[in-house]
Amino acid sequence: MTNLENRNRKVLILGIDGVPYSFIIQLIKENKLPNFKRLFEIGSASPLKSILPTVSGVAWTAIFTGVNPAKFGVFGFLDLKKDYSPFIPISTNLKSDNILDFLSQKGKRVISLGVPMTYPPKEVNGICVGGFLTPSLEKGVYPKEILPLLKEEKYVVDINPMKARESLEFFMEELTRVFEGRKNTMLRLIKEKPWDFFITHFIDTDRINHFLWHYYENDPSKYKEFFINFYQKIDALLGKTLDLIDDNTTLIVLSDHGFCKTKKEIQLNFWLKENGYLDFITETPKSFKDIHEDSLAFSLTPGRIYIHTRKWKNGKVLENESEGIINEIVDKLKSIQNPENNEKIFNNIYKKDEIYSGKYIGDAPEITILPNDGYELKAKLDAKSLFNPPDMAGIHTYEDAMIAFNQKFDLKSEISVLDVYPTILKIMGMKGPENLDGISII
Repeated sequence: MTNLENRNRKVLILGIDGVPYSFIIQLIKENKLPNFKRLFEIGSASPLKSILPTVSGVAWTAIFTGVNPAKFGVFGFLDLKKDYSPFIPISTNLKSDNILDFLSQKGKRVISLGVPMTYPPKEVNGICVGGFLTPSLEKGVYPKEILPLLKEEKYVVDINPMKARESLEFFMEELTRVFEGRKNTMLRLIKEKPWDFFITHFIDTDRINHFLWHYYENDPSKYKEFFINFYQKIDALLGKTLDLIDDNTTLIVLSDHGFCKTKKEIQLNFWLKENGYLDFITETPKSFKDIHEDSLAFSLTPGRIYIHTRKWKNGKVLENESEGIINEIVDKLKSIQNPENNEKIFNNIYKKDEIYSGKYIGDAPEITILPNDGYELKAKLDAKSLFNPPDMAGIHTYEDAMIAFNQKFDLKSEISVLDVYPTILKIMGMKGPENLDGISII
């Protein structure tokens, strides 16, 4: 096994959002990913578990901070203020420093491209370009001096996912363009700028999985061909990266969650309303501000159920009443099955203190649901049924994320995304913050 005695070792992360370990293994067996095969032969690899809720912003923040959501204070892609106003969390909503902050403070040079929840970018000892949801490239770059290089390489923050829904032809064309810009920027910065820690996040893989995963699983088509070809572009980038780095650099290929084909969309607010836990002040609710004050609970995507306690503006549930409501909802949810095949919908249903710990646990949902693979938990307020056709071709999974190294390590079993941060620091020969929830997997 590799000896980790070099205190000046560098780390380069190729972040491929939502890529399953089992999927990469399958394509290696089919001889379609020669550079991933090479990586797995010279190095070490493992599946790892994600975080709940399994959304990219939360998962990459867990990776970047090494702590659970109750310590960094964000629990989903979309959250509500206590007056029911919706907002999308950004870096200024985070209550915990991340690895870029830590390494910068230790004098290490960092470069971060496209990682979720890094907009607006903080001042770092190096370069930071915000991830998806950054409103414009100009607003998402630190320092501003790097902007001309990004534009020269045609760097784009993300595809237009709404327009992509209208045309798969547009989607495939734009996805390729965005990937090429990010790839070329990454390769250029690796060679031209000083760095000790470098990460590029490709949201592109998450996008293609959402839009085209069922084509990959089904009969051959031009969409399946594009899907495989795109992953071969990732494989070619991996090959270039392996050839580019020196012996003093550890390469990590990392994903934040797995993926699978979507079976059904499950509307939890419909279920809560049908079972008497949720009501609205109007027959056609348009926002969470339409929740009736007598409501006992409501849901946010994905699979988060909040008890309507007095911490909410119009909530009336007393703290000593919450536990009984929680237990009742959990018991009823456990019995739900897919009527088409009697398959269980939910893998597990957690109370917040079973999966979270930290200063901000009071902001956590009282119930968090881990669905079985293929069931997408949604929270429309005006849904007309519990079971609905899929909105997207593929969906995130809690299991089957991946991590791979270009070195032979003796890896621990049962690895979590929370373990990535302390693993990076161990490779770099550094002692990390004391509040980390993960431990080094090496």
